[in-house]
Amino acid sequence: MLTVSLLVCALIALARADATCPDNWSEFGGRCFHYVSVQMTWAEAEKNCQAMKANLASVKNAED
Repeated sequence: MLTVSLLVCALIALARADATCPDNWSEFGGRCFHYVSVQMTWAEAEKNCQAMKANLASVKNAED
């Protein structure tokens, strides 16, 4: 069973220039990230992120 031991949710940056990330989230590259140290399957991790109106973070290129 595939498990995600490091869960990071990414939330698209808020549209307003003065907007900030929610409490306990970190901003990087115009996006908000939230670290969760609970081990779960990929599907559980994605569901957890969606409950926070986010998605699992993914690395697509060197800039990410």
